[in-house]
Amino acid sequence: GVTFMPLSPTFEKYEVEQEVRAAGADVVMTSAQDFHKFEWVLDDSRNDNKNRVKLVVIFDGKHDKHVTYEQLRDEGKGRKLSQIPHFDVNPEKDMLFLIHTSGTTGAPKCAMIPHRCVLNKMNIPNRGTGLITSLIYPMGHKIGSSRLPAMIISGSKLILFDSNNAEHIAQSVEKYGIQNLGIFPHTGKQMVDQGLLDKYDLSTLKIITSGGAAFPANCARAFIDKFKLSFREGYGMTEYPALARNRGQGEYIPGNCGRVSAGTEVKVVDLTTGESLGPNTDGEICVRGVNLIAGYLNNPKAWEAAVDGEGWYRT
Repeated sequence: GVTFMPLSPTFEKYEVEQEVRAAGADVVMTSAQDFHKFEWVLDDSRNDNKNRVKLVVIFDGKHDKHVTYEQLRDEGKGRKLSQIPHFDVNPEKDMLFLIHTSGTTGAPKCAMIPHRCVLNKMNIPNRGTGLITSLIYPMGHKIGSSRLPAMIISGSKLILFDSNNAEHIAQSVEKYGIQNLGIFPHTGKQMVDQGLLDKYDLSTLKIITSGGAAFPANCARAFIDKFKLSFREGYGMTEYPALARNRGQGEYIPGNCGRVSAGTEVKVVDLTTGESLGPNTDGEICVRGVNLIAGYLNNPKAWEAAVDGEGWYRT
């Protein structure tokens, strides 16, 4: 029943304090390396009763005023619940994640992700059940946060990276036998341009997945021709992830994002009149369906401006 809000690793002290306060967080979990971003919590004059953080967990290192993860784990060692608690969660209304948008159109907004959004994505990883999968998307990214529960359900091993250094990723594919590699387009281009496809043994690769921008066609072709793998591109946004997905079946078509995802409706409208347009006509993409977020935290006006009365989200 807990709502989880991963923070972007690029956030500094100011952004961290603003977002933690806005969410009304009760518990903070961090590393010793990033703890300096949360030191304001120790200041009683700033950590007021209204938005008070009650517990800070540091996964590594020690701090006199805090409980480390190891201490938390040791305190519960050997303890047994008299009964397994039942959390009455409403998949439609209760929030699982709070994820910040990228801020393309202004200041980042905090998207509210209900349980149904994650449940509706559980059919996606089944095509890769049991594969050793990697992920360079941070947990503060919608793909990063939703991929972890998907991997647990599909029985896959997940390799997480602390950077998107192309050579480190290639080394890891060779070391861990990664089969499903999720990368950003610019990282894939670096792997090709730096000759890493030949420098390391990447023969275990079966699937490349990418999103966030168009993957350079010549680089995608280099991966496909060398490893005979399935190349999959997706199109979406924090508000509606995986709006469309290329399943990687059949011939690779540069710039093609595949078909609209299950449970999703898409239309293209005229920017001036709002009228629906036909094929091969430029306009604004509008989407509605099961994966649409519940709104923006503490910002209902922005959400009302983005969604019309029929539930269409203007991208």
